[in-house]
Amino acid sequence: MELGIFTMHFCRNKHHSKNYGLAVLTSILLLSACDPQKDPLPGDRKAYLSLGGGQLNADSSLKGKAITVPHARNLDSFPQALVNFDQGATPIKINEKTESSWSVNIGTSADNEHRLISHPVSNGQFIYTSDAHGKISAINAADGSVLWQFDSVPEEQQDNVFGAGLAIDGKTLFVATAIGEVIARDLTTGKMMWRTREQLWRTSVDAPVRVMPAAKGDRVFVTTIDGRTVALSKKDGKALWTHHGLSEISNILGGASPVVKDDHVVASYSSGEVQVLRADAGTSVWSETITTALRTDSVSSIPHIVGNPIVDHSTLYVISHGGRMAAFDLTTGLTVWQQDLGSVHSPVLIGNYIYIVDNNNNAVCLEKNSGKIVWVNKLPLSSEGKALAWTSPIAVNDKLVMANSAGKVLFLSLTKGEKVKEFDLKDGVSVSPIAVGGALYFQLDSGTLVKY
Repeated sequence: MELGIFTMHFCRNKHHSKNYGLAVLTSILLLSACDPQKDPLPGDRKAYLSLGGGQLNADSSLKGKAITVPHARNLDSFPQALVNFDQGATPIKINEKTESSWSVNIGTSADNEHRLISHPVSNGQFIYTSDAHGKISAINAADGSVLWQFDSVPEEQQDNVFGAGLAIDGKTLFVATAIGEVIARDLTTGKMMWRTREQLWRTSVDAPVRVMPAAKGDRVFVTTIDGRTVALSKKDGKALWTHHGLSEISNILGGASPVVKDDHVVASYSSGEVQVLRADAGTSVWSETITTALRTDSVSSIPHIVGNPIVDHSTLYVISHGGRMAAFDLTTGLTVWQQDLGSVHSPVLIGNYIYIVDNNNNAVCLEKNSGKIVWVNKLPLSSEGKALAWTSPIAVNDKLVMANSAGKVLFLSLTKGEKVKEFDLKDGVSVSPIAVGGALYFQLDSGTLVKY
């Protein structure tokens, strides 16, 4: 199973902080102190903790409880990370198809050195994608034709970079790149041009960005790999404020998008720290670290918050890779509940329940008010019996849908977690699908966008 790429970043000079050396660690060496000549200790061997936690079971107090799923509603755009534009807590209505309507090549395929960061985004008429080298494409949703393309990263800087993060707001596409730039482009033409007395812009934030931007009001928010959240002016790209969070040298590829709710911004960092900030000034309202006291090995101890937090009314839900999920009062920071679950995937809130894919490839349903587990379903293995890497799920109709590194798409019942159906994309997927205009869109690692 591939959990992601673990990276280390270093600042060579405080005046040239964007010159980061990047070491990509494609394997973890586990060193054993056991002497093979010694006899093993007597007794049965049982797994105590696997990555991210132990055996999960439904809470006995919820046995037989029926889950009610809200009616699905149409979604005519998917412009950003779901938490930043749609907090309705209802599934998205789609026409469930197992045959594709069209597919189109959108650029370079992903590999161990060039990975995808952002799922596609859409204004309804067009689907916008980034390939593994940061090439941005605008695809006609009706027929898959390419409207325009541009390279967000210059060709001479495309070695060992990752795909870009995308967000749409109004008539502007915002692109956050692995070379530490944020770019505003015209949504229709893709060009940097004069428009209503405003020039679309390109600005540096002095460190690589591996998350999707959040665009709300008159600001764009990004989080950098060195533990900073930066607010930029939508008008000209000037930095309005910067918040310095805690970061760790070792982290997991990607990260959580800043989440904007009214006058709050939720910033998440590789240290497991979550900060609730004032959107206008970047000052801290409260902070907490989402990690467990018990760290069993070098992998499960990484506390990085990679999945996007969820804000529902006055409650904030956060999950870290390090084996802890928690709910907090958004205003005060008081803990509502905690659960020993770890994940690198964004949770989904539907009705009164939260759905996640945890570090052990369990699909899990929890009560949002108590954190109690309603059901658990172990996700399928590969044909060789090996664990697969899954995408973050989304909720469509009355089902949870996700894809995996073997190219399988799986639909689970939201009420019971049982498999409803599946189909084969033939190529692996590492970023979440999106649902818009009654259709599902998958960006394959091979550099293809497919509509279902």
